[in-house]
Amino acid sequence: MKSLVSIIIPAYNAEKYVKVAVDSALGQTYHSIEVIIINDGSVDGTAEAVKPYLSDKRVVYFEQPNGGISRARNKAFELSHGDYITFLDTDDIDALEKVEEEVNFLEINHDYGVAYCRVLSFYDDAPEKMYEYDRPMPDGDIFRDLLRHQFINPGSVMIRREVFAFENGFNPDFRDAEDWDLWRRLAYRGVKFGFVDKPLHYNRISKKSLSGFHNQVKMKKMNLRSFEALFSRMSGDERKKYGEDKIFRLLKTKLAVAHLLLEEKKEAIVVLKDALKGSWRIAFYPFIILFVKVIPGKLISGLVKFFWQLKHKMLFYTE
Repeated sequence: MKSLVSIIIPAYNAEKYVKVAVDSALGQTYHSIEVIIINDGSVDGTAEAVKPYLSDKRVVYFEQPNGGISRARNKAFELSHGDYITFLDTDDIDALEKVEEEVNFLEINHDYGVAYCRVLSFYDDAPEKMYEYDRPMPDGDIFRDLLRHQFINPGSVMIRREVFAFENGFNPDFRDAEDWDLWRRLAYRGVKFGFVDKPLHYNRISKKSLSGFHNQVKMKKMNLRSFEALFSRMSGDERKKYGEDKIFRLLKTKLAVAHLLLEEKKEAIVVLKDALKGSWRIAFYPFIILFVKVIPGKLISGLVKFFWQLKHKMLFYTE
């Protein structure tokens, strides 16, 4: 008997795209699936949009008050029965062979707990043109890699049921950065991640996603909380081994930059002072603070946005 795969779809105000996502889930070439849709307190027509699918015995539908993506995915896991779990956001699309390819990988490689694939991105107003981030995708023990970057899109992942339960799923208090948090916790526990070098997931992006910076401060604070919790589990030797001080300086610097995006200069200075404490860079602190104080907030914000967008464009290449 084939292993059952649970495809988890959290939906919040998703009436515009949810049908496309569900169609890509139900159309998988691997047929032993269940599709679990969690309506996370939507106030639009999401419920009406998914109603035609509820007669399909493979579909489980559940409504709950809005609690964020972590709680929605965790609730779906509670309702699921699959040997393997995979995630699909409502504005994304799975290639029809995604589940089959990742099941095959995990069935062959029993020592791996997670499989993840290449992701192609497309702009909502130009879906015919695909982009991909130009960065290495490591395989196996990737804990050190995950301390530096978040490079695993949750939609690219398939995870063994017992592995997801290993760390109690996503942190329910996190509405942002919840995926990077879980991957790090699993990798720290020794879970191996396998990279399937095929584009099996399509990520929808919009122009707004490259200019909407309002959420960056909250996200960076979430990252700090997540790393603090992770390092609190380590011994003193492990903290030195993995470069705790260096990691927190970088995280705090990124938080300061996020404050500058919002022209919050006072908050940025406080965080920068903390970030540079104990570093040789403290010698440059007076010059950095002078720069932040003297240059108009709007100009600094504009410069940061320009370089942020430039960095992302350089990481992207056309498929």
